Amino acid sequence: MSRIERRTSISSSQTRIFKGVNSSFQPYRNPHGKHTVDSLIEATKRLNLESLSRISQWRSRARQLLGGTLYIVKLCRFELKTEPGVVRSGMVYAGKVYETDGANAIAVHEADAVRPLAPVPQAPSLRIFRNDLQPLNQNDVDEPHFFYGNPASVVGSNQVISYPAFTTVVVAQPYLAAVVLTPGYRIDVSQAEGTILGLTLLCLLTSPRTEEAERRAGGGFGQSQDLGAALGPVLTTPEELDDFLVDQEFGRRYGLNGLTRVNRVERDRGNVQDLPWTFAEAISAASQSSTIREGDIFAFGPVVDTDDPYLMQPGDEFQFSVENLGTLSLKLSEIL
Repeated sequence: MSRIERRTSISSSQTRIFKGVNSSFQPYRNPHGKHTVDSLIEATKRLNLESLSRISQWRSRARQLLGGTLYIVKLCRFELKTEPGVVRSGMVYAGKVYETDGANAIAVHEADAVRPLAPVPQAPSLRIFRNDLQPLNQNDVDEPHFFYGNPASVVGSNQVISYPAFTTVVVAQPYLAAVVLTPGYRIDVSQAEGTILGLTLLCLLTSPRTEEAERRAGGGFGQSQDLGAALGPVLTTPEELDDFLVDQEFGRRYGLNGLTRVNRVERDRGNVQDLPWTFAEAISAASQSSTIREGDIFAFGPVVDTDDPYLMQPGDEFQFSVENLGTLSLKLSEIL
């Protein structure tokens, strides 16, 4: 059986995945000159959210309806539970999922009829900026520290990941993630914010015992960070989060409340403004040694940092919610 299984039995929490992530359309204010109709069309093309043959149709239709401006939307990829395996794309509005064919909305789906897929189908890279690995005094260093995760292990929300056979201790870690749209090399911090398409949530499964063994061996992280991860449920454009800005000195820092649940029981709360770096700083730092690619994922966290880690048992369900970004959910299978 595949290590990553499709979730089939816990659909009762599905409605919460999209509930509240977009209460109303707002006129796009475009404060940074980034996401016009053309740029978001290009984004969906690059991230495979719409088929290439329909991009020009949607561009014309959007201009006609919106007068050349773009109303804020949340992008998503999904499949219907009645038609698994058929990848669809669209946007989320008022708790419903609007499927598009490029030119028009062709269907409206209730949240409980939809299984979210990862917003990015095949990310070129996944960079993890974990809080405990950052320098204690950031004034003494020029850049944040990160390690690479495995983008091939990323699935969408509401999926089951098989409990690993090589360890009996599995920890869930909640992260805030950004998806890059514009590639670049040696990007200045002042320009890095403009490379971001949207924000989403990431839950990474790790093995602390395996990580400790990797540390003793003197190498980098490997299998300890490769148990599986969930990404989603939607991509939220930065402009939609303007009302949550708390600082912009070194990039946009947001005041967004988050909480975690294990088996639907609330565990902890936190706020993304407490993260040690901004995405602009992280993107700029990473681009000094490597070209940033379209679809790259940058993840900061844990957002809800606690001395009591989320130890996951076989069959446990983990949920991570952040206001205005939605709820990300995953479940571990029983031991086979």
